[in-house]
Amino acid sequence: MERNKIDNKYKWKLEDLYSTIEDYNKDIEKLSKLVEELVTYKGKVTSSSKTLLETLLLNEKMDMITNKLYVFINMRLHEDTRVGKYQELSGNLDIILSVINEKTSFFIPELLECDYSKIKEYINKNKDLKRFEFLLEMIFNEKDHILSKEIEEVLSRTGNILSTPDNVFSNLNDADLVFDYIKDEKGKKVRLTKGNYYPFTISKNRKVRKDAFNTLYKKYKELNNTFASTLNSNLQVSTFLTKTRKYDNPINLYLDSNKIDTNIYYDLIKAVNSNLDKMKNYINLKKKELKLSSIHMYDMAVKLSDEEDSNYTFEDAKELVSKALSVLGDKYIKDLNNGFNNGWIDVYENDGKRSGAYSWGCYNAHPYVLLNYQGKYNDVSTLAHEMGHAINRFYSNKSQDYFYSDNQIFVAEIASTVNETLLNLYMLKNGDDKLKKSIINEMLDDIKNTIFRQTMFAEFELDIHNRCFNGETLNAEKLNNIYYDLVKKYHKGAIVDEYIKYEWSRIPHFYTPFYVYQYATGLSIAIAIATKINNGDKDMLDKYLKFLSSGSNDYPTNLVEKMGINISDAVDEALKLFDKLVKEYKK
Repeated sequence: MERNKIDNKYKWKLEDLYSTIEDYNKDIEKLSKLVEELVTYKGKVTSSSKTLLETLLLNEKMDMITNKLYVFINMRLHEDTRVGKYQELSGNLDIILSVINEKTSFFIPELLECDYSKIKEYINKNKDLKRFEFLLEMIFNEKDHILSKEIEEVLSRTGNILSTPDNVFSNLNDADLVFDYIKDEKGKKVRLTKGNYYPFTISKNRKVRKDAFNTLYKKYKELNNTFASTLNSNLQVSTFLTKTRKYDNPINLYLDSNKIDTNIYYDLIKAVNSNLDKMKNYINLKKKELKLSSIHMYDMAVKLSDEEDSNYTFEDAKELVSKALSVLGDKYIKDLNNGFNNGWIDVYENDGKRSGAYSWGCYNAHPYVLLNYQGKYNDVSTLAHEMGHAINRFYSNKSQDYFYSDNQIFVAEIASTVNETLLNLYMLKNGDDKLKKSIINEMLDDIKNTIFRQTMFAEFELDIHNRCFNGETLNAEKLNNIYYDLVKKYHKGAIVDEYIKYEWSRIPHFYTPFYVYQYATGLSIAIAIATKINNGDKDMLDKYLKFLSSGSNDYPTNLVEKMGINISDAVDEALKLFDKLVKEYKK
């Protein structure tokens, strides 16, 4: 469907950011002037507390505008990735930002030339610097990995180049990739898209889901070498940055800056690997319930039972999510409904639209949510998930200064998965036995897809980054085999179809290294939080609402611990819950 055929009430209002492209261009001009002003401070950033404050304030203004420009033009592009005008504007902005990064690259190295004790003296003398104290602490944590002004200037010129693999993947996967036609449950010929792929994978007609599976991965197989080259290029970027910035290995490059202990990553993989018998029990349950002599990868998404196979209108979804999240209090629900009804959400799939779902936004503006809503319970859950992100951003923007308003990625998935879990618990409590059976199925799928599956992704990611870092060339065949072996390890009891070895090709998160493990830790933490809130724990509710407004005003693991949550214990409890749900379903 073309975008102009969708009712405007189901589209986000990007005009709330910039009403016209002329306004957008005015901010680019404003940004250019601020850059030139900042350059005048070169050589005197830390000459006094006054100059330090002035440069930090200039940086803040520049960063706010840059973020707003970037979010706006890329969301415009995501509405329809085929539109040349927005492709050009997005590309031009990347070039502009690369030039700006080059001009301002002196700032951090020059700041770090100063002794930290002197910076702390400035903060004590100048009360206006106090709000930048934690920011400066985090910058100085990276001192060993910030290079000379000259090298940082050179590195700043590479920004546009280093983002090329991600851009190529996005264009190939979202704009250029066109799948063949298949026949739906009614025998009607329809073109497969990434948006309708999921509904086909849960079809009760096994031939339909098998055809969808084969049709999808056939296309990725045809482009196997291209996707391998693109991902390998991204691994090379990671290796380049790791070695240039003098980190011991790639995982430290991405985790150290936020003081995330790498043992959290390794312990997650170890814990999940130690509980793969629980995944096998789930697979055997699915094979029995579906009355299959053997279970294939194209059977893994189909529901255990068909008692609850309803279609939900978007209006139904909004009402259901509001009721489920009412335990978070009246204010939360008021803000949620404001988001539902005032241009925050882009609801339906259209031709050329970016696949999947996300929440995004910038400071001093309401957040946005992109969906490709299909009307299944999974889409209702996705709405709850993305609005969890959105309200988290909304509260943090209101409560924190700019530099502390955005979540660090370790805690970014907690708010979203708390909402998903509360939705499931609400459905479990308010449904009849048939509905409860269906919701147990959903909870099993959540843990399977988020803890088991994302940990499998994390294990794949760790392996390929380490191989590349150690000088191994990763061609398509190697990537296929590494991934295929992992899928077989995580899916004992199932027939692992050969086509699944191309699945890594379509995972966009591999272009944001060492991100996906946080889905698993995030869900584990969220289950612990949601269970307590749902049971009426007011102390946890108060701590959680405070967490939602905290942004990044502390290190992420500290923010979790302030809620009284132990991360390792949360992962163990989530895996025990998975086993308990399998047994409950059998009853």
